[in-house]
Amino acid sequence: MIKRYLAKRDNPWELLLIGCFFLLPGAGIIIRNAPVTLIAFGTPTRFAHGAILSVGEARIFGAFGILVGLTLVILYFYVRASSAREQ
Repeated sequence: MIKRYLAKRDNPWELLLIGCFFLLPGAGIIIRNAPVTLIAFGTPTRFAHGAILSVGEARIFGAFGILVGLTLVILYFYVRASSAREQ
C-alpha cells in the first residue's frame, strides 16, 4: 500500500509535517515546569471537559509526543533514501 502511494510521489513531506505536529508540542510540554491542563471540547450543548496533569504525568505525555514525532521524522528520511535507491 505504501509503495503504491510512493510511486505517485517522490517526496512524502506529509510525514515530516505530521512529525513536527507531534514533536513541537511534546517538547513544549516537557520544557514547562508546571501542571498542564488538557481540554476536550464537547458539543455546543455540553460544556468542555478538562484534565489536569501533574508535572510528572505531563513529562510522560510530552515524551510520548516526542517519541511519535521522532519516529515519523526518521520514517520520512528512510522513505526518501529508499525512493532514491529505487530510482
